[in-house]
Amino acid sequence: MGRVLTGIVLLLGVVFLVKGFVSDVKKHQKPPTQYIIRDDSRIDQDSSQITITNTNDFNWENPTFHIKEKFRYPHQGSIPPQGKINIPFDKFKTDEGEFFSKDNMENFELDIRTETMARARK
Repeated sequence: MGRVLTGIVLLLGVVFLVKGFVSDVKKHQKPPTQYIIRDDSRIDQDSSQITITNTNDFNWENPTFHIKEKFRYPHQGSIPPQGKINIPFDKFKTDEGEFFSKDNMENFELDIRTETMARARK
C-alpha cells in the first residue's frame, strides 16, 4: 500500500511539473513574425487616384490603405506579388465619414496594413 501511495504522489508531482513547464513555455513564446510591406505607389497625373503595386514575394491579405493615418480604404481580398490596385482618392474616408480630397494632398503619407503584418512609412 505504501508503494502505491508513493507512486501516486510521484506521478502527481511529475504531472504538475510538466503542466507548469508547458504553461511557462506558452507565456514566453516569440511574437508572430511581422514582415516589411514593400510597394510601389504612384499618383495618377490628374491626382484622382493612386496605383499601388505589391513588390513583395507574398500576398497581401485584406490590406487596409491609410492616408495621413486618418483616411482609410479597406480592400477585401488578396493582392498577389506584382499585383496592382487602383484606388480613387474619393474612396478613402475617416471613421466620421469625411472623404479625402485633393486639398489634403500636402504632406501626403501612405501606410499599408494587413491582417498579419504592418508597415508604417516614415
